[in-house]
Amino acid sequence: MPNRVVVWADCDLSGGGGTYLRSLARWLEARGTAARFAHIEEWDLRLDDPDAVRFAGHVRIPLPEGIQPPILAQAFSVRPALEFLEAERPDLVVFSNNCAVSNLGARRAARYAGCRWITVEHNCAPDLVGAVPGVLVEDFITLNAASAGSVCVSHYNAGLLADVFSVPRERIRVVWNPVRADFFRPPDDAAAAATRARLGVAPGQLHCMTMGHVVDYKAPDLLVRLVEHHASALRSLGCRFTWAGDGAMLADMRSRVAEAGIGDLLNFAGWDPHPQMLLDSADVLIHLSRNEGFGLAPAEAMAKGRPVIASRVGGLPEVLGDTGFLIDLDSFEMVPQFIDALSILADPVQRVEHGAAARLRAEGCFSERRFAEDMERVFAMAELT
Repeated sequence: MPNRVVVWADCDLSGGGGTYLRSLARWLEARGTAARFAHIEEWDLRLDDPDAVRFAGHVRIPLPEGIQPPILAQAFSVRPALEFLEAERPDLVVFSNNCAVSNLGARRAARYAGCRWITVEHNCAPDLVGAVPGVLVEDFITLNAASAGSVCVSHYNAGLLADVFSVPRERIRVVWNPVRADFFRPPDDAAAAATRARLGVAPGQLHCMTMGHVVDYKAPDLLVRLVEHHASALRSLGCRFTWAGDGAMLADMRSRVAEAGIGDLLNFAGWDPHPQMLLDSADVLIHLSRNEGFGLAPAEAMAKGRPVIASRVGGLPEVLGDTGFLIDLDSFEMVPQFIDALSILADPVQRVEHGAAARLRAEGCFSERRFAEDMERVFAMAELT
């Protein structure tokens, strides 16, 4: 088994990719494996960050200037990666990729340095293929064949990696994105009530929470349209929607809410540093993304015992399993599915039952214990390849 590992990431420490890195760091520490983290995005790692010690010695590898898009700059970033890997001489390199063709330059460097490596693929969406030159896709296929295997955060991604990128299925392992253990703790009722009051949620209202960046693929515009066009029905159900998150579309969404006169129903609250308190305050999680490789926010909500209403896209159906409610976007069934799901969950007894089922699935599928067991099998696969 490898005793010295380099983890190479193209993401920051937020969101699903960041959570995966944090869980990987904790697992490597627990098994006594020395780890060094290299990254191309800026990391805002404060001294009070609970994982600060585990990421000690992390290094940012600069990308070549003047090359756009960034995915292309990554492909040409070979020399800095080669120098770093030759100095570190790891037993194994783990590439954490937001896109299947991320970190290609660093992967070439690993090959030149004679390193064994595996990849962790967070999103293999087909539309990403059309956004990059075909030569990069060909380069990915060649490099992947030289790797010790691939890890995907969902079976959905694994299928795309096999079908779109021609990776043999026997070289792919699925390791779901884990949920931190503290998300499974019972809610703090007093803190939850205070959070609801701070967010303007009245006692007795059905608090419908969305957590995520306010960007196009998360579909904030879709939620605004749903609330605007069905405001009367949603008011009758006693709904209050909160979107917690920052992003490029935040100001525009706030303006649209004000123009539509639905501020009593929908609040774009901005970024909040306390996701657990947000989930404790919520009755339901709403997650209507247009695409998701996995869907960390629904998994975290399920760990908290909160039912989820999500779009039937990407990895979300396998996250929910047979719990929660799936909505077919861009279908004439979308609106009735959405309203029916909220009508069911407006009943406190139904909310408790659906929430208990969600938590049970999260405990079985998304715990850090299961993540550790799955990663041990991945490392064994890499050792034998």
